[in-house]
Amino acid sequence: MFKSLNKDTKALLLSRVSSMVGSTALPIALTFAVLDRHGSALDVGVVVAASDLPFVLLLLVGGVVADRHRRRLIALMSDGIRSLISLSITLVIALHMDSVLILTLLSVLWGSARAFFVPTIAGMVPEVTPAEQLHRANSLVGASTSLGNLVGPALAGLIVATMGPAEGALMACAAYITSSFFLARVSQSRKDIDEAVTRDKKRVSFLREIKEGYIAIRSKSWAFWTIVIFGVAHLTTFGPLFVVGPVIAARDLGGAASWGYIVAAEGVGALIGSLLAMRRPPRHPLFRADTLMLLGVPSFFLLALHVDLIYILLSVAVSGVTLGYFGSVWETLLQRSYPLEQISKVSSYDWMGSTALLPLGEAFGGAAAGVFGESQVLIFGGVALLTLFLILVALPSTRRVRYEQGGVIRSANN
Repeated sequence: MFKSLNKDTKALLLSRVSSMVGSTALPIALTFAVLDRHGSALDVGVVVAASDLPFVLLLLVGGVVADRHRRRLIALMSDGIRSLISLSITLVIALHMDSVLILTLLSVLWGSARAFFVPTIAGMVPEVTPAEQLHRANSLVGASTSLGNLVGPALAGLIVATMGPAEGALMACAAYITSSFFLARVSQSRKDIDEAVTRDKKRVSFLREIKEGYIAIRSKSWAFWTIVIFGVAHLTTFGPLFVVGPVIAARDLGGAASWGYIVAAEGVGALIGSLLAMRRPPRHPLFRADTLMLLGVPSFFLLALHVDLIYILLSVAVSGVTLGYFGSVWETLLQRSYPLEQISKVSSYDWMGSTALLPLGEAFGGAAAGVFGESQVLIFGGVALLTLFLILVALPSTRRVRYEQGGVIRSANN
């Protein structure tokens, strides 16, 4: 399975695992650095949202830059900057200079660097992977991401609980350095893009390329509406979860380590879901993936009710399976539906559209928890998520996406 891939794809997968370890560990370190200072849920929301806001705002810029220049270099620079930021967070926590303001500023810088990494990596997968291996590669990319989501939170939760948030941030720094090592082993060539196309792109203005990315997304209704619905879900459900979830875990489920285990359970499930996606895709892949995601909704209600941790972990793992399966299917659909020179821009719109409302969701979650309580916020989020997924399954364009002879075939109106 892994051995059948070329060396560039293997190195990219190993880099992805390491990067995800850092990106999932650092928010946990930041969250409990705030809580250790007796910060409120609102304080946690401010610090966490501070990384997401610049991430969303700079995604389109990152996508255009990645489509214009050597993606490997951009990814290396992003990893290097994030390792320095993680080290800075380690130092300010260790020196007791970790005020909410300072952590917020460092979180802004971290989110800005991440905005260039995400669309760049999305473009590197089809760039270094032969077309016949793309479906398998995307499943393994999803699996590697899930593995990072598994290892990062579990280690971070354990380290924060036993040693402290500073050591958790230091672990993130080491993970980014490791990611850079593997990225450096990826070939620099962009063999699948004609040099004339690249030179022509450099003469086109940034704004025009940003507009081209929007037109590309809007031209396919299944892609557009999926992104919109996930955007709303980040406002109503996922954003609040990232804020009130750690608070519930720390107060009612045994402390920092329990939240790390919950996030890790999602990673285990997503790893399984990504591997399941390696099988021959169904005729209607998007409809199948959207329908399966309904199975993940109960986890929000179980967490809100503070049931035994084992039941929460099992339900979150099921949610992870559905999200991991969806992610692998989704990436393959996008990469087979758009030309390589547009992939990073399309990915940036995908990420921006899906997560643009995340900072508001995190701020909303923190504020609403102070008024209504954490459990009520999660119950509202679960109801909203169920409604949104039912709408997504009911969309005609969802059913029209189908595989035929190894390619994605859509109806005339997409």
